[in-house]
Order: sequence, then C-alpha cells, then structure tokens
Amino acid sequence: MRRFLVIVTSLGILGCGGASDALKEKLEAAIQSEAPKKSAAETRRTEHAPPPSESGGIVPLDYPKEVPVYPNATVISSFSEPSENGKGYDVTLVMASENSVGTVAGYFTANLKGWTKIMEANEADSFTAAYEYHNGRILAVNATRSGDTTTITSNVSWPP
Repeated sequence: MRRFLVIVTSLGILGCGGASDALKEKLEAAIQSEAPKKSAAETRRTEHAPPPSESGGIVPLDYPKEVPVYPNATVISSFSEPSENGKGYDVTLVMASENSVGTVAGYFTANLKGWTKIMEANEADSFTAAYEYHNGRILAVNATRSGDTTTITSNVSWPP
C-alpha cells in the first residue's frame, strides 16, 4: 500500500512539473499493477465497518489526534470511509488557506511529531509529502497554490 501511495503522489507531482508523457505512462501503469484488486464481494460494506461519512466543512470526529490540522485554514470538506480491504479506515481533509505553500509545508514538517517522512517533493507552488506512523498509519499531505489560495489535502489511512 505504501508503494501505491508513493506512486500516486509521484504522478501528481510530475503532472504539475511537466514530466514527459513516457514517464507519466510508466507511473500510470505502475498504479494499475500496484492498486489493490477487489472482488465484487469485497466491495460490499461489512457489518463491522462504519459507513462512509462526509462532514462538509468541519474536521470529522474520527480525524486522528496525532495529525495536526493546519490552524490558518478553512475546512472545505472531509470524508471518512473504510479502507479498500475493509479492515482499516481512511480519512481525508481538504482545507484552504491564504498562507503560502512554504508556510504550510513548514508547519507540517515542524508539527508531525512521531511520524517518519517516507517521501517529499517541493515545487514553486506545491508541496507533497508522505509519512508513516509507528502504528502503521500512512499520511499524505499536499499543498498547492492557485491564485491567492493554497489548497491543503491530508489523507490518513490506517489498519484496524
């Protein structure tokens, strides 16, 4: 799963940076080969898994306490759902801020205590990083500047 996350994140970074079409095609092929395969039976929610929830413009109650929420941002949306294998859980938080990408990147770098960085990429108007927590949780953070707004997306995936 970690390899899949890094490949997907890399594709997003390269798409912003004008990478060659051949490199993009290789990454897309890698995504297809690494993506978890699910049978029809696996796509059904199990009774013990909580249903997907969307909390709109608030931080969801199940958002992990060890992941900081950027303080100078407005929550645009959030979404929680069981992970693809039905045994873990995923939470996504999308925020908007007037702060620069560098300020946002510095905040997460300074405030992710206990997380191990497994990947980072910086461009003029974007920052992407992936982290792993001691309990197996994976965090992907992306900040992208467009006009006067920086959009910040954090996605946390963890096993049961």
